[in-house]
Formats: sequence, C-alpha cells, structure tokens
Amino acid sequence: MKADVRRMIAVLLTTAMTAFASPPAAAQEPLAWSSSASERGGPAEKAGLLLETVYAVLYFSCQGNGRDNLSLIFTGFDRNLAKDVLHTVAVSIDGTAFLFRTTAEVNEMDDDTSLSVSAPFETFRPLIEAMKAGNEAELSSPEGRGTISLEGSGRALAELEAGCSP
Repeated sequence: MKADVRRMIAVLLTTAMTAFASPPAAAQEPLAWSSSASERGGPAEKAGLLLETVYAVLYFSCQGNGRDNLSLIFTGFDRNLAKDVLHTVAVSIDGTAFLFRTTAEVNEMDDDTSLSVSAPFETFRPLIEAMKAGNEAELSSPEGRGTISLEGSGRALAELEAGCSP
C-alpha cells in the first residue's frame, strides 16, 4: 500500500506538477497540510503536505537529540538530479523569497530524489511564520516552479513548533 501511495505521488509530481507546478483541481484534493508524531507518540515531529499517509512536495522534520534542529525536505525530483552539487530552492510568500541551498538524496523505494536542508529550528522560523500567515507559496527549484496552497499550514506548523522548537 505504501509503495502504491509513493508511486501515486511520483506520478502526480511528474505528470501534473513538473517539480512544483500546481496539479489539476481534482488532483489537489488529497494534498492537505498535516502534522504527525513519531511512531513512539508524543508531540509533532513532522509537518507538511500530506498525500494520504505520505508527506509530499515539502515537509519539515525535527532532527537531533534535543529536537532543536529541523530539516526542510522537498520531494519528487528526477532521479538523475546531480548529487554532488548544492541546489537552490526558493519559497516565495507574499513577496518575500526564502532561499535554501539543498542537497540531493535518491529515494530508492520511490525511484526519485529529494532535496533537503537542515539547520537550527530558529533558522526556519521566518519561513514558518510566513507560511502560517500566508495563503499560497510559490516554489522554484532546479526543475521548475509552481504554487502550493498554505490553507491548513497554520495549525500543522504550530503543532510542529510545539513539538520541535527549543
């Protein structure tokens, strides 16, 4: 089931989004902002766009023993994206661009690549606050650009802050 959902994500992202382009209205319905705790329970450790049970397009994840680091992960890139260079991804909300230098990692199970950046939680606070207050974000990547809805991000990101921020 999980592999089927991941394949659906790959198809959705490649055919309908060209990295970050908006999918058709019918395909947008399953994408929703959500947060989740670890398998052990407790406070939220992840927040982002969820497609059924799998995070897709972008999500945040707590890192580190003190849960004081955060990773921002962008998913669904071509498997052949260069792994030995840094890739710039921009998230623009209400006229403010947030630029991230990301590294590529192949996801063998899904046959695609994710771009990620990790830093102390406070590094991401301006982006998180803008996302909580905004309606839409434009994402620009090495493979294209598009928009995502931020509806529901306020609650999901507030739960992430409660679980991850120092």
